[in-house]
Amino acid sequence: MQKISLALFIALLIIYTGACSQKSVVQKITQFRGEGKEWSATYIYDPELYNDKKVNWIELTYKGSDMPELEDIDIQLKTRDIIATGNVGDMETKRISKKMIAFLVGTMNNQTYQNDTYRLKITCNGKQEEVLYLRTKE
Repeated sequence: MQKISLALFIALLIIYTGACSQKSVVQKITQFRGEGKEWSATYIYDPELYNDKKVNWIELTYKGSDMPELEDIDIQLKTRDIIATGNVGDMETKRISKKMIAFLVGTMNNQTYQNDTYRLKITCNGKQEEVLYLRTKE
């Protein structure tokens, strides 16, 4: 009977430890990256910026020759808590280079975890579409 109780306790401890390790809350600046054929993107989660202003940045890089006009780029960002959509031309943006911009996004999740995945759908000119999955590299 004691062996069964000990085995059950160990099994529960392993399950609990595994569940906790999968839900590691992000405590420092963390990048969630994804790459596709035409685009690459990085969601930069900065806990300090988030706590202060409830926003964070997404950097978007175009791999083609000329980046489309911002007004021609629509995005949909899906998280476990929300789906946010918008036109990049209407967002607060900054140009980093000829092929790279950054834009602000609001609250994405109630809590950000190391193993979160963000689904970013990019539509250009209403027709070209690409889906990126942004994740941390562990």
